[in-house]
Amino acid sequence: MILKNLMIAFLFVPFFAHADAPAGVATNFNSPNGLQETCVIVPEIPGGDYSEDDRKRAAKNCAADFYDGSKIALCPKIWSTSAAVVAYDITETEVPIDAATYEATYCHGKDDKPKGASSLFKLKPSMNYGGQKDEATSGTYSPSSQVYYHFGRYFGANVGTPVAVYREIDTKVALERVAKIGFARSPKDSKNKAAWGHLIEAAEDPSTFSPIENLFTSDQTKFYGSALKDVGERYGTEINGARSGKGYMAQNLEFQQTAAFRALRVAGDLNTALSAGLNGAQKDRTLKKDLINVAPVQMVFWMRDLTEIALLDHIFNQQDRVGNVDFEWKWYWVQDGEVKSAKEKSEKAREKMAEIKVPAEIAAFNPVLVQRSHIGDNDAGVRVAYSNFSEKSGMLKNLNHFSAKIYTRLLNLDADLQAKGPIHQYLSTYFNLNSAEVEKVADNTRSAVDLLKAQCKAGTLRFDLDEPKNFLLNGDKSVSLDCDKPVF
Repeated sequence: MILKNLMIAFLFVPFFAHADAPAGVATNFNSPNGLQETCVIVPEIPGGDYSEDDRKRAAKNCAADFYDGSKIALCPKIWSTSAAVVAYDITETEVPIDAATYEATYCHGKDDKPKGASSLFKLKPSMNYGGQKDEATSGTYSPSSQVYYHFGRYFGANVGTPVAVYREIDTKVALERVAKIGFARSPKDSKNKAAWGHLIEAAEDPSTFSPIENLFTSDQTKFYGSALKDVGERYGTEINGARSGKGYMAQNLEFQQTAAFRALRVAGDLNTALSAGLNGAQKDRTLKKDLINVAPVQMVFWMRDLTEIALLDHIFNQQDRVGNVDFEWKWYWVQDGEVKSAKEKSEKAREKMAEIKVPAEIAAFNPVLVQRSHIGDNDAGVRVAYSNFSEKSGMLKNLNHFSAKIYTRLLNLDADLQAKGPIHQYLSTYFNLNSAEVEKVADNTRSAVDLLKAQCKAGTLRFDLDEPKNFLLNGDKSVSLDCDKPVF
């Protein structure tokens, strides 16, 4: 099946838009400077599980024409640490407005937009500068977001990873419409301002940026990056941890003191782990305030999410996860012997969840309100120079609960990467990665297998996290696997 899927993937519009763009479904746009910009939806990963919503979102990311002044406006992302171009849909504004007027009037912050305008996506380029404080930027590597998207679908991850596509923009357009405004309006002495400063320098003189191929197309007239729309609101301490320590390592260790991560390291049955993990975290005053009304099924969802985050981050060399996990609310209930669900529109934090009212149409089923996790900020991964804090802080060590499906997929991935099979070819072909980056992914996958397999062979790893929602039906349910050759 994997080989068949790969053959289909390679037959799916197998052409190169130009030397830099990967193969795939390409959409081209012409800038006012006579340059052809390209957006590419690469083929789906062999064996991946994609939804129609995924495909529609990818197409939407590649349909927006930056030069249709009646439909699309561009603003700089001047919040948080990284620089990005934010594309807004302006067709539904309460008062009609064109792109030039929008960009001159708004673009002063995340919420500075007229009623009816909506964010389509962020176009995030690569940016990695250290040095002096006024030069330093946060680490961003644009292929990483695309890699997380497709490998999230390979693993069938419960945690949300946003659809990401390859997209280019004329450097002169990026300079005048976005970068100069971003630099002027970003906070003083911030990493965000530093990033805009480096982008301005690069647009005016490409030789100032290194490595140049991480930001520019080969003719040095266009920036490229990943276009994606992340969703959800930022978790509090219940998942992102206390974040009281200084530095990445301290905060990654605190991340593992959250209720669900504690539960993952409790040996024995799932119910015992849920109780011990929650009780242990509630003894911490900082964590306790965000651990309100935590239902057992919520803990099971969180545990599954954290195993996926730890695994993906370990494989892809992620250095910037803690503080970057988001959520959406969702209702779950049992009806006619089946678990059903519905989205909740509220964006309230967990400490205010009591203010969220049960929808009248499902109230009779006593639904449970659950936070579903998303990782939208995945751009500090894959690059070999990054520090792998999932590995350094031992996130995959001593886990006692895991998904049989994920474990099986992991071992299959490892076999493919070691044999340089279809997925290795896919990773090498579609993301502009160099050979060292591809081999680092293979090495990290092998080390993840070694850690989890050791736990499995020790007899302490229970495979009880396959379908968190079914905890409402079956309670604690685990399956048995062969640690070396799982069949699931």
